[in-house]
This record gives sequence, structure tokens and C-alpha cells, in this order.
Amino acid sequence: MGIDCFLFDLDGTLIDSDGAILTALRRMEQRLKLRPLSEEALRTFLGPALKDSFVTHYHASAAEIEDMLKVYREGYMELGVDRTVIFDGVFDFLYYIRDRGGKTALATLKEHHLAQEVLSRTGLSECFDHIALDMGTGGKAGLIRECLASLDRAAERAVMFGDSPQDGLAAAEAGVAFVPLLRGEGFRRPGSLDGIPHVFSARTVKEMGEYIRSVI
Repeated sequence: MGIDCFLFDLDGTLIDSDGAILTALRRMEQRLKLRPLSEEALRTFLGPALKDSFVTHYHASAAEIEDMLKVYREGYMELGVDRTVIFDGVFDFLYYIRDRGGKTALATLKEHHLAQEVLSRTGLSECFDHIALDMGTGGKAGLIRECLASLDRAAERAVMFGDSPQDGLAAAEAGVAFVPLLRGEGFRRPGSLDGIPHVFSARTVKEMGEYIRSVI
């Protein structure tokens, strides 16, 4: 049995949310009077879970993280949601998968309130057979396993698409094939794909769609 289950990350893979995320982070720094990070440091937030980045860059405690998430969420809703753009071709290949009898799922570590709002406003929520959101109980590999269980698919029949090394490592941990999207921040650094198993690498969203059409 070939691949018929297609799992996707959200930010940087299906949508361009870089500007929304960075704007919300700057607003959070201003409101909480945090030391502003450099632009380079701020861009490292694109991909990993927010809570992890808050600890790494702001040395935040558990209580501080909750306050930061609240303020970040408010800034994102106020300034960022409407700046989110779906990459060209995404709807086309999501519909194609379903037309061919395949299953689609979303596995994202984006803060779940924001993810739900973005999916609703963009119409993407209607394109997935299962949506696994981060509820603070596990990492990306756990979300991938949730998708497989919900869709009753073995790992061998699935492929995960993502734009960061964390996506690739999670796919490997869950036992599914991985296709990195190299267009964004996640794989910008030389060697960032080293040691991450992958069956194909897509430089653009168009190439990601071409790969999908070649395997289903």
C-alpha cells in the first residue's frame, strides 16, 4: 500500500505568517517591557514552540510564560491574523489529495487559540480530515501520532511536510516519511537538514505540490 495520508505543519508550510508572528512578538516586548531581541534572534521563533523560545531567549519562568502567551495572543489577534497569507497552490493540492481518495491532516504547535482563528478565517479548516493542535500535553511527534490514530493509518502510509528541523525530527520519531520545505527560515542555515531523514526536499510550495501529485 502506497502513501495516502498527508500531514502538514501550518506556519511556513501552508501559510506565510512570518510578519504576523514577528509583529506580535514586538508588541509583547513593548507591553511587558522586555529587553528587545535582535531581529536575527526574533526570527528564530519561526518554527519552534513559543514556550520553548520564551525560555531560551527571555529566560521566562512558568508563570511568566503564561503572561507572555496571553499578551502575545492579544497582539497576534489585533495585528497579525489578517496579515496571514496562504501560499499559492495550497488549496489546489489539498483538494487534489481528497479527490484521489487520500487523507489530509494538520499537526501544528501554533498556540491553539490562534491556530483555530487562522484556520477559520482562511477556510483551511475545511480542508483537513483531522486537525491536531498543541494543547500543552506533548510535542510534535505526539500530534503526528494523534493524526495517524484518528485517520486509522499506519506510519508507513504517511508523509509529513514541514519547514523546520523540529518537524523532521518529529516525523522521524513518529516513524513517518518527511519532506522539508526549504523556502523559509527553518532550513536557512547550512547543514540544518543534515541527519534528518527525508524522502524528498522541496524548494518551493509548487515543488511540494508536484511531489504530492507524483506519489498519490
